[in-house]
Amino acid sequence: MITDEIRQEKKEDMDGLFRDACTAWQTADYLESSRIASRLSGFGYAFRGVDSELFWYSRTLFNRLNEFRASGATDFKAWAVGKACEVLKGLSVRPDPTPAHDPGPLDQEIVSENTRLATEYLAERPQLSGKGVVVIYNGEVSGWMNELRDPHKWLAGCYAVDPQGNQYRAFGGDKYNGATAWSQVHSAQPKEVAA
Repeated sequence: MITDEIRQEKKEDMDGLFRDACTAWQTADYLESSRIASRLSGFGYAFRGVDSELFWYSRTLFNRLNEFRASGATDFKAWAVGKACEVLKGLSVRPDPTPAHDPGPLDQEIVSENTRLATEYLAERPQLSGKGVVVIYNGEVSGWMNELRDPHKWLAGCYAVDPQGNQYRAFGGDKYNGATAWSQVHSAQPKEVAA
């Protein structure tokens, strides 16, 4: 009977043969790679009928080695990463749960907080006063733009506050491609001039 400790040692021995065969192949020493592969195969067959886990472990390594050699790749690590990425083919990214349509008017608390953040940001940057829009995301200023544009450069849920106090929200899209559009969600009331 083979103990877990011995089984682990034998797996490590097989791993070493596998790495050596890959390295020999990468350095274009094809004959040496084939010799080592034969040793790996023989090692595994020695456990046939004795320990099925070790037998199948060796077969898996031998098959991976043959796939690598048949691929024409010259670097095992790069080939292995490519194989690992194959399982991701066909997967799609679920869109951000942010609405893909105009979200409608804003809650007054959000309007007030966005106005406060934009005002503080511009007060520290007088050269920007009266120009562009301040962009806010998750209750923090994320930046400034000279005009409202490029929604794809911002995440859905960003707000933009213009110098008049109008507010816009980026919506649609996803985390990877950005939002699809800006929509006005708050119209500032014109300030009355005292007579």
